[in-house]
Amino acid sequence: MSMLFAPSSSRIRTIPAGLPFLKILSAGLKHELIARGEPALLADTIIYVPNRRSARALAYSLFEANEEASLMLPDIRVLGDLETAEPPPSVEASISDLPPVIPAGRRLGELARLILAFHRTQAFDYAPSAAFSTAEELAQLLDQSALSGNVNWQQLDALVLDQDLAIHWQKSVAFLKIIYEQWPRTLSNAKAMDPYTRRLAAATAMAEAWGRQPPRGPLIIAGSTGSTPASRVLMQAALDAPRGLVVLPGLDCELSLRSQSRILSEPNHPQFSLLRTLEELNFDFAHVEEWPDIPDNENNRARRQIISESLAPAEDTAAWNTRLQMLTHTKGEEAFIRNALDGLSHIEAADETEEAELATLLLRQTFEKKGQTAALVTPDTGLARRVSAQLKKYGIICTPSAGTALHQTPAGSLVLLVADWLLDPGDPVRLMALLKHPLSCLDASAVLTLDRHALRGPRNWTGMTELVGRVQATLASDFCRASPDDAARALSLARHVAMLADKAEVAIGERATSSGPEVLAAILELCSAFCDPPQPWTGEAGEALSSLFDHLADMTGPIGTISLLAMRDIIRSEMTKVFVPPETESSQIAIWGPLEARLQSADHIILAGLNEGLWPAQPGQDSFLPRKLRREIGLSDPDERIGLSAHDFAQFACAPHVTMLYAKRRDDAPALASRWIWRMRMLARGALGENRAAALLAPDPANNSKNWTGNHKPLSGVPSPASVKPQPKPPVSTRPKRLSVTRIETLIRDPYSIYCRYILGLERLDPLDSGSDPRRTGSAIHSAIEYFEADGQHQSSDAFLAKLEAELMLAGLKPADLISLRHARLRAIHSFMDWHSNTVAQISGGPKIEADGRLELNLGTDIFTLTGKADRIDEYMNDEISIIDFKSGKPPTKPQVMSGLEPQLPLLGLIAQKGQFDGLARHRKPTDFTYIRIGTDFEISTIADGDEAQTLIDATEAGLLTLLKAFADPNHPYLNAPRPERLKYEFEYNRLSRRVEWAGFDEYD
Repeated sequence: MSMLFAPSSSRIRTIPAGLPFLKILSAGLKHELIARGEPALLADTIIYVPNRRSARALAYSLFEANEEASLMLPDIRVLGDLETAEPPPSVEASISDLPPVIPAGRRLGELARLILAFHRTQAFDYAPSAAFSTAEELAQLLDQSALSGNVNWQQLDALVLDQDLAIHWQKSVAFLKIIYEQWPRTLSNAKAMDPYTRRLAAATAMAEAWGRQPPRGPLIIAGSTGSTPASRVLMQAALDAPRGLVVLPGLDCELSLRSQSRILSEPNHPQFSLLRTLEELNFDFAHVEEWPDIPDNENNRARRQIISESLAPAEDTAAWNTRLQMLTHTKGEEAFIRNALDGLSHIEAADETEEAELATLLLRQTFEKKGQTAALVTPDTGLARRVSAQLKKYGIICTPSAGTALHQTPAGSLVLLVADWLLDPGDPVRLMALLKHPLSCLDASAVLTLDRHALRGPRNWTGMTELVGRVQATLASDFCRASPDDAARALSLARHVAMLADKAEVAIGERATSSGPEVLAAILELCSAFCDPPQPWTGEAGEALSSLFDHLADMTGPIGTISLLAMRDIIRSEMTKVFVPPETESSQIAIWGPLEARLQSADHIILAGLNEGLWPAQPGQDSFLPRKLRREIGLSDPDERIGLSAHDFAQFACAPHVTMLYAKRRDDAPALASRWIWRMRMLARGALGENRAAALLAPDPANNSKNWTGNHKPLSGVPSPASVKPQPKPPVSTRPKRLSVTRIETLIRDPYSIYCRYILGLERLDPLDSGSDPRRTGSAIHSAIEYFEADGQHQSSDAFLAKLEAELMLAGLKPADLISLRHARLRAIHSFMDWHSNTVAQISGGPKIEADGRLELNLGTDIFTLTGKADRIDEYMNDEISIIDFKSGKPPTKPQVMSGLEPQLPLLGLIAQKGQFDGLARHRKPTDFTYIRIGTDFEISTIADGDEAQTLIDATEAGLLTLLKAFADPNHPYLNAPRPERLKYEFEYNRLSRRVEWAGFDEYD
């Protein structure tokens, strides 16, 4: 092997695509420096790599290359590529007398301040959250300007006038003066620099220092495409150093001069950045050499050639057949294509859900093969999370390498909950979410008491003071089932939380009178108050959260006062951009984003998310400048990012074993396969024909994950959920011997609800802040009617309406709904009062309101008690009675009642005829069953009268006895809604029965 650093050796090398870059680099350095008897020289070597992950991987690869024997590692530094957020190398910064980098938060805050000032001059009210969003776009434009080199912003005014652009662009240019007039002054006043500007200045200072005193050992720039000016400056310094070397990733050394020329005019080509780097370095393409002694073979070379052809400039695709003939030489096109595509397969998933499942199974396959490695590479973070979650089903822990978004960690979610709660401390949902948070240190038993006994149902309070009063009243009521000790602890907790809310409100102030740092300090103090120290500031998530608060304080400080709502939105937005690294990583499988995967390798590479618009992603639309203006002032082409993405894809696609996944539908819409998939497919079709090409690109049937879906099973030891239709048959002795008439209707429609409520003793809790529902609305109307009938003193319509609205408010109806339907309710009340005045003269003794009744039925082996409450019973002179039921909504129809599905009124008639109602003589004959709808409308619906009423009672009695005797049979099960067509709405125990699972569909959709 020739010496890498010999004067006659090429100073720029490349390691071909698809090969394990870091392993080959490490093996070469070991052979060159250690095996040749210069191990100390390795310690003096400086190696630059793109990012921290590749720096860690290189250190491990060197250790492996030295057969895991101890060695002195080189100085491995992080270079930072275009898309990475790596900080400038500290060594370069330390030798340069430069101002510090302006903190990212301060940068956004100062830009937001300038943006808000600009809009104030335009008499436009601009929200702080919108200002920060715009500031991010301006910051990106500043970075693009620094990365592009010499951008002439001063041309903009003249260019806009010359080109007669739309008025929108003229306003945009006026706005952009923030960048090239106001921002330089802001940086000067702050004695700071933009990050990429300082990175270039630091690299230039480092290069000049090396020019004066070259480094003692070799200087290597490895794995960078040279996409940033700073990286190219350091590359030039390496070329000028006595023992400098640049190692490019995946440069195609077989490109013709014509292809090179075309690629340099197509920024979206994978080789564009590499060729531009050679051009900037003034290095002859022909003098670039491959890294010596690489473990290459014929199939690898064929794969690289076919990938290169499939990604060729559009003008070259017309000559694909000619190019293939030149590449195949004497082997023949089919043999060449087969060699090239050996180990590469395409799989089309129905949607992203199936795509995640296929990727999961492929990773699991490798996991079960000891010593094998696999990596999923995808830009789709949602897909990565899905795969990670699905792997857990099989007992496999594999967190995406990008980490977990901070808002999805306990520490991050706590901050968001605190900020949400402060916006409305009396909101029971927000309060319970905060009190039940895993990091909360407050009395868990007291929290449970508050939840179950005090906060359920409609919210009829506003702030925490009223909430404490509600809690005190509720816990002291006769209906509260909490023990006195539990009630006292819950009340103490409510008062403590109210004190915290008051303290925070005082600290924050009203009407946005506080600055951003003051609002953040109040939120921070609350977070600490809800947790035991050192939570929530411990661990990786706590460290990230602490850094985020510093960042947010820098952001919001320059803009002055800010509302709590705006701060909440800003916290939420910024938190989604922060990721907490995984605590552990699997040694066999990994989930990488394209950036994390650079220079990494695995036995099986799975590329997922290969859909157009996702991979490659389209460049974002520039909100400020059209492409033509960008080009004329010297800004880089946005398509360069597509070129870098294409380079990443080519590096992965050239690996020996690659599976490419894409979805036919994405986000519930048709999706196209990535352009790279289409080009590869078309190239294969041109050489082999459609059928043979499809067969060649299809995975081996034995390893096709599409064949495994539906048949895979969890690993042993991992429990599987059961999906069994419940058919409980409790002992007769435990079955209810007493039910109300409304529960008889439930027994008909959904026996399982009766089983859960009366046998298991399970009672569904009302939702928090439930709002109004038909049951509560009906209760409110009944209360209002009772008030109207009280002591025989009939109230006025206005008093009736006031009472009704007060009851509806307590039932959870919002004030806006009350006001909007007030006139409709008043009309209904007038109609009711007219009906009442006509009816009351015909009855004796006044109507019986909310009358309780009962009837004992002999079933032979047991006595069953039927109970009921009649909304109103009118008693006539001839001892006949009329039973009336009030409804807030549409009442049951006559056919429904006659069919037995709505037995409430005839069962009340049966009680009146054969049982007893309070305040009513026994054995009265009902001759009239009526529903009255009152609420926003008034409607009278007579179901049966005269002999028809008696016939209905007799039929209902017979049906009731048959029903009760059936459930007296120990073998008769309590089924969950056995006849779905009988259902009016979803019953409250359906989730407990897991109905959707065993029924296979949702009857309520």
